[in-house]
Amino acid sequence: MQISVVSQMATFTREALSMTTDYISALNVGSGLDTKTIVKAIVDAERVPKENIIQKKIDARTLEISAFSEVKSKLTASSSNVSLYDGINGLAVSNTGTNVTAAITNPALASSFSNEINVTSLAKRQTLAFSGFSSPTTSIGTGTLSFSFGTWNSGSFSANGTSSSVSITTGNDTLDGIAAKINDANMGVTASVIKENESQYALAITSSYGASNAMRISVTEDDASTNLDSLAYESYNASIEKVASANAVFTVDGVQISRSTNTITDVIDGISLSLSGTTSSAETVSASYDTNTALLAAQGIVAELNDIVTDLNAKIDRGGNGGIKGALAGDPLIRSLINQLKTITTEEIQGFGYSGIYLANYGILTNRDGSISLNATTFKTEYEKDPD
Repeated sequence: MQISVVSQMATFTREALSMTTDYISALNVGSGLDTKTIVKAIVDAERVPKENIIQKKIDARTLEISAFSEVKSKLTASSSNVSLYDGINGLAVSNTGTNVTAAITNPALASSFSNEINVTSLAKRQTLAFSGFSSPTTSIGTGTLSFSFGTWNSGSFSANGTSSSVSITTGNDTLDGIAAKINDANMGVTASVIKENESQYALAITSSYGASNAMRISVTEDDASTNLDSLAYESYNASIEKVASANAVFTVDGVQISRSTNTITDVIDGISLSLSGTTSSAETVSASYDTNTALLAAQGIVAELNDIVTDLNAKIDRGGNGGIKGALAGDPLIRSLINQLKTITTEEIQGFGYSGIYLANYGILTNRDGSISLNATTFKTEYEKDPD
């Protein structure tokens, strides 16, 4: 657009200068006259009106581009604001103790419930500690550490079919280097070097949670004269095993359940249970619906939608009846967006099968001017009929 304007202006100037030269020659004048002033006046008479028309078009397009940018920013911000209400449907969890807590992980699946939970034992990770090293930076030896995972029971190991290996090379053959290599292997095992006293260090290796994730470690040395095999754990040794792996054991309404983790996500639909300690008596975990919480969320969404509608209406206002003309007066795209917003209350909400649920059922209606209103009494009545 700018290149076109410059080209047009250059053409106007050349034509005006040519005409000026012709006029002066025809009059047979020129000496003693303020030729520059005469030329400028004639050029301006030809150029300025057309230039003003072009500049008005440029200004109008610039204003429109700026207005569309504002609309985009507004919609992006509103989308972010509305997402804050995602999952707030009035359902809230509570617990009577401190050893068992609950959280809603999937609002679409969660519903009201009440269960008594007793925790007999927590899930634990097996921890092996290999002691007797004088320095964390002294070479132990190179080779391979082979990990098998499974269950230790009465000194006998039953593999679960999962295994992994770590190659120890020169430069990584110290306690610090071996710990780093194990951590980098991403096999669910962590390692750390512990200073037991001023002259002794230990390598602690910890498995994932659960009884079936205990470790058996075999060592293949590159040089049999080194000490890498001191990290082997091929038979049960109570002096090396500091913590035995275990499952969490608990009851839900008297039904005993065992899991390999203390975060339970598959017992109550849409709910995650966190076990942090054993219980001396049953703790009640429950969830119930609160009408006022749901109403506040609905009011927040309606307010955000109205903010969008107000902004878009101002952009396309034609300025009639003393109003202020919008930067995008009559724009069909913005009009289409407003019409889409109007259908929010009249189109069926997806996810309810054939029941035909609409926001209008809950007193959320679209007004003539496109704004949205919420009847709190209607909302509460409909919500309390079936909060699920």
